[in-house]
Order: sequence, then structure tokens, then C-alpha cells
Amino acid sequence: MLILSCKEKRKVDFIELKEIVDDALDKSLILPDSLYLYTPFQSYILDSIGIANASIKIYSQIDATCDVCIGKINNWRGFSERLNHPEIPIILIIESHDDFQNIKAYCESGEIGEFPFPFFFNAKDHIANINEFMKESEELNTVLTDKNDQILMVGNPIHSKELEKLYFKEIEKRIK
Repeated sequence: MLILSCKEKRKVDFIELKEIVDDALDKSLILPDSLYLYTPFQSYILDSIGIANASIKIYSQIDATCDVCIGKINNWRGFSERLNHPEIPIILIIESHDDFQNIKAYCESGEIGEFPFPFFFNAKDHIANINEFMKESEELNTVLTDKNDQILMVGNPIHSKELEKLYFKEIEKRIK
């Protein structure tokens, strides 16, 4: 039942995936105007101003109508701890068609542990609708950007240790 509630994205082959990623690099990530802050926990490393001014950012889209997808938020917390750069925000853009009731329940029940950054709810324009490459695969719903939201890397590092290492390497290169 849980799996059925998640949206199925089509499978893409390696060559097609490489072309999609190559096309997305060095473009600006377009953020929906409908984002609003959700702060279910007590303390955060950065507030929204600190996040906006960060020199490097990680954005990832989370489908809040999918219980499995919501569960991945705890994986992002672990990623943040391994990254060990609190000045680099992980911006989780939460999308839902149930008025965010599902994710609010997870936060209130403690099933999602305290996350070091606020969540951003997106009630209208899905980020994948305005950033076409994100529609192609679930693996493409995460990007590393610079201060101006220029895309530096595409791919979800919580799904792959190799990609996680590449993210860490790119971040270290840009911090120094």
C-alpha cells in the first residue's frame, strides 16, 4: 500500500540520464514562488536568511504524500551529519496534495527526527514542472547549487555512496 501511494517515475537508461544531467548543469534552478517555511522543530542551524545567503546549497524535492519518501528525511539528517559543514543548507522542498497533513503528523509523532534546517512547503507549482529535468527520474530531484542557484551537480547522494563522495569532493573544492 505504501509503495502504491508514491508516484512512479519512468526508468531512464544511462545514456539518456547522462544527457539530461549534462543539459541541466550550469543552468539556474528555478524555485517556485509558492514556497513557505515550515518549522516543526525547536532549533535550526540556519534561518531562511542564512539559507538564502549560503555559498553552496543542496535542494531536494520530497513527496509528502508518499510515506516511503517522507522516511528519507531521516537519511538527509544523517547525510548532513556526515557532510559536517553546517553552513551548507539542505533545503527539502516538500510537495503535497493533502495540505501537508501527512508530513505534519510524522513531525509531531517524532517519526521524523529533528532536522537541522527548516522545511519549505510548496503548495502550488511543483518544482519538477518548472525544472523539466527533474521529471525524468527520482534520482534527478536533488541538486547541488552555488549561491546564485547555478546547478553544479545533479543526483541524489542519499541513494548512492559514490554520489555522496562526489558531492563531498565538490563541496570541499568550492569551500577552499
